[in-house]
Amino acid sequence: MKWIPNAVSISRFFPLAVLIFLCALWNHWLAAAILSVIAIVTDCLDGWLAFKLDAGSELGGQIIDPLCDLAFSVAQVAGAFFAGVIGWGVVAPLVVLFLSVWLPLAWIALGPVLGVTGEFFDHGTPSPVPDYSRLYETSRRVLMAVSRIYYAVVVAGFTALYFYKAMGINAAWLILPAIPLAWLGARSSISHHRMASDLL
Repeated sequence: MKWIPNAVSISRFFPLAVLIFLCALWNHWLAAAILSVIAIVTDCLDGWLAFKLDAGSELGGQIIDPLCDLAFSVAQVAGAFFAGVIGWGVVAPLVVLFLSVWLPLAWIALGPVLGVTGEFFDHGTPSPVPDYSRLYETSRRVLMAVSRIYYAVVVAGFTALYFYKAMGINAAWLILPAIPLAWLGARSSISHHRMASDLL
């Protein structure tokens, strides 16, 4: 049963992210919007299942789940871009923000996997070099929080955009009302991830 949360997370990558991209590319906006809502539900469900089934793990919480979130958000942006709904003026800032958050987060998330935790050793014994594990953990939590806010705003905004396109509304600025909802979702998600980290 412990595999179920990871399976739910992976469904956000395949088939959902692929289908969302294709639906947007082919201008099936209502289908893309509904699939986006389903993907958002899986994002809430996998964490809840991991907690209920006591199935939290570094692999699921720090690698699989963030990668599936990434695939989902990229599929939404790429679908809208290649369908001609948004241009480089929107995509370029998103890419810059993405790289500034996800690259350091990826290094920090992979730290425990690679054995890099801020502690320095010399021939098996701790060296006198200061222990940076507290700074490491603080940086990880801050970057995780920022990445969840970024992810929530992008996902909520583009899901709203898909619904607007399905209704024939072309005013992209109307995605702005979705941002407060995204902020609330991000705060809830951050609280959940903090609780999940304590379980690991």
